[in-house]
Amino acid sequence: MSTRYLAAVFFISQEENISLETLLEKVQATDIGNPHSDVENESSNSSESLKALYCNWSYFTGCIAWLKKLDYYLLLVIWFSQSQFLRKLPLEDLDLPVEEDPNLELALTFRDACEEILPEVAYIITHLDRAEWEEIVKIENKIQGLYADFIANQGGLTYLSGLIADVLTPRPQEYERDNLPVKNGKLVFSSRGSYRWF
Repeated sequence: MSTRYLAAVFFISQEENISLETLLEKVQATDIGNPHSDVENESSNSSESLKALYCNWSYFTGCIAWLKKLDYYLLLVIWFSQSQFLRKLPLEDLDLPVEEDPNLELALTFRDACEEILPEVAYIITHLDRAEWEEIVKIENKIQGLYADFIANQGGLTYLSGLIADVLTPRPQEYERDNLPVKNGKLVFSSRGSYRWF
């Protein structure tokens, strides 16, 4: 794939079987369609075929969504364009409040998705190296080990629910993360101010 991709990942309980199409509808994806040939080729080269579909999500176009059954979770990944994400960031290093963040639409779309599909853990990846498939699936072991702080440091915005949300370590006030209100669990950014997504 020539486009550089970041990702939104959702680790969902396997209590029910659900299709990729249904999950994408629940997270408000649009224009859900067949995967591009690049995706089909990558999928066919893997040891186990992955279902992949194109879609639009939040303000991103040309996203690629994958669904994989892991040992303990269904893993939904929505890859989106890094350049589309970066275009929304301020040109200057401005310390804007969350309510004025240019990527607030993405944060709210992600929050709504988490409230709808109720993952145990979900996060938005804002570093290219962490958006690789092999790096994402390693997080399953971190969830099982309740490594909440490690997981919260993986994403620009992280959702935690249940026991793993309870063990997230509070930071000193001067280093506290920005956050958004959420019905259940915790929704925290990586940091605060102009560095909240990184």
